[in-house]
Amino acid sequence: MSSDEEDYMSDAFLAKLEDVKPSLVTNNSIKRRNEIELRQQKEKQKYKPMHVVQKEKLKEGLNKALTSDNKGFALLSKMGYKEGTSLGKTQQAIKEPIKIKVPTEGRLGLGTETVIKEYRERELTSLKRKINANDMSTEEYRKQMREISDKKQVSFDLHKLQRTCRLLDMDSRVNAPIHAWFWPETKTEEDTKEKEDEETESTELSDIEKLEMLRKFLRNSYFYCEFCSEHYKDANDMKSNCPGPNKDDH
Repeated sequence: MSSDEEDYMSDAFLAKLEDVKPSLVTNNSIKRRNEIELRQQKEKQKYKPMHVVQKEKLKEGLNKALTSDNKGFALLSKMGYKEGTSLGKTQQAIKEPIKIKVPTEGRLGLGTETVIKEYRERELTSLKRKINANDMSTEEYRKQMREISDKKQVSFDLHKLQRTCRLLDMDSRVNAPIHAWFWPETKTEEDTKEKEDEETESTELSDIEKLEMLRKFLRNSYFYCEFCSEHYKDANDMKSNCPGPNKDDH
């Protein structure tokens, strides 16, 4: 072997081979990926759903300019119309036919969008009239709506905890709650009598106060966390896995 020829097992030759080989692999992989993507696009175009094909043809037809083959265009041309000029006596008139507006969503009938728009405007006008009648600003009205929403959420959370308390009491073989309102309201005669006995106590407490009392009772008695939705084994298990007693802790 002459000195000019390079040994194919030498380190220099292998280094050159390593410099060339990755680029070849990369180029081949990119080419292969492009071929696959192109084939997939052709398959999608080949087997398009009928409604997609219809929409595309409709859009293509509406965007296509009128030609001399069109009968209307031919009649206008005979009356002196030239392509690109306005349709009318003045130069400010429209130069293109009025375009057809196709609904983008749903299959609403003619005039339905107008009816919906008018209904929303009436609702907005009615809302503004109520605000003005009560001499209430927009911010005050929003605050009132938030308070109503918060009350509904408190009532919902209380009812959910009442059901949880009843289940946990029954699992522990407790036949009656500590307070009648600890369980959801029922319509039996016995529950009605108990409700009348504790009616004074119940009315003195608001729903927020009841909710807080029930939360503490379930945490201390059954190691149940409402925010974790978890019934822990004991106090140590709750301390290790529960972030805290409040909603902000979670």
